[in-house]
Amino acid sequence: MYLLRIWSWLAPIDSMAYRYKISSPKIWSLRKHKKIIASLVIILFLLICSYLFFIFYIAKEKPIEQPKTEVHTGSFNPLQTLRTPYFSFEADNSWSFIEQESSADTFVYRSSKKNIVSRDLRVYVNHLPQNQFVTYVLPLEADGDQFSFEAVSDHCRDYLKDKIQPGNNNPIEASVESVNIKCQIDSKDTKVGTGQKDGGYLTQLTSESGKSNKYFIVYRDLEFTPRLSIFTNIVSSFRAL
Repeated sequence: MYLLRIWSWLAPIDSMAYRYKISSPKIWSLRKHKKIIASLVIILFLLICSYLFFIFYIAKEKPIEQPKTEVHTGSFNPLQTLRTPYFSFEADNSWSFIEQESSADTFVYRSSKKNIVSRDLRVYVNHLPQNQFVTYVLPLEADGDQFSFEAVSDHCRDYLKDKIQPGNNNPIEASVESVNIKCQIDSKDTKVGTGQKDGGYLTQLTSESGKSNKYFIVYRDLEFTPRLSIFTNIVSSFRAL
């Protein structure tokens, strides 16, 4: 409606030219200027309408984003603490205590993935199993109620090159990183046993309450790519009780 009024503003130009005898060039100039002014007015009118439409319709329907609030729930510890009367240690939630295979001085734990056993851990307190042999050794030193250590050794057969006889695959007594063990030279199993430096399998710890016990830990990794760091983390968290 408003646009029609603006354009109708140009209509009287011809009648004015006829009444006041205005020459054609002047009529054309006057008409040109009026068209320019009318066009600018129309453009301005459309811009104002667009702006008002945006303010009252689009902006009104757009939801106002609220400032995000960060909720701190604290740190999540993925480890569990496994405890007996003699010791405790930390391991991930895949590990469980195997009660039916344990006894008063032997404690069996297994790590499973989709009901398939991937790792086995056994802790012997104040005694050793019969015919115990290993393929790797973690040399330990007692530090109060916990162990101190550096790293797992190489395969024990690497320390017996001069003692291995062709055709003899029986376990051989050996000193691996100053720990006296029985080495299964032909085994490819990842079977790590702890041992005290300048001693044998058993390492004595004294708890904070003053109780002393000797410990021997055996770890087997059944994975295609063994992860010895899982074992060393367990031993690092091991505490005598």
